[in-house]
Amino acid sequence: MTTAQRTALIAEIRTDYQIPPYITDEVIGRAVDKCFSRLSFIQGVEFDVESDLLGRELLQNAAYYEIYHRYEEFEPAWKSMILSWQLGAVVSGDLTPTSDGTYRVTGRSTE
Repeated sequence: MTTAQRTALIAEIRTDYQIPPYITDEVIGRAVDKCFSRLSFIQGVEFDVESDLLGRELLQNAAYYEIYHRYEEFEPAWKSMILSWQLGAVVSGDLTPTSDGTYRVTGRSTE
C-alpha cells in the first residue's frame, strides 16, 4: 500500500464511519496498517487496495473495529465475507486441467 493510498483510506474511514475529531489521523493510520497486515496474512498475499474492492471494504471495517478496540469482534462478524474473499483469490489463480477432467490450482494471482 502506497502512502497516497493510505492517506486516502484514512480520509475515507474518517468520513464514512463518522470518526470524531478527537481520534487523530495517526490513530486511524496505525489501525489501517495493523489491519492491512492482518488481512494480507489471511489472504496469503498483499492485496491491492485500489483494485480489490472487497479487500478494501474489509480493511475499512477492520480498521473501524480496531480504532474502537474491538478487533476481536471483526473476524467473527465478517467471517463469511472473509471466506468469500479468500475463495475468490483461489478461483482467480491459475487453473490447470488434469487428465480426469478436473482443474488444479497451480498458482495465485497477485494482481
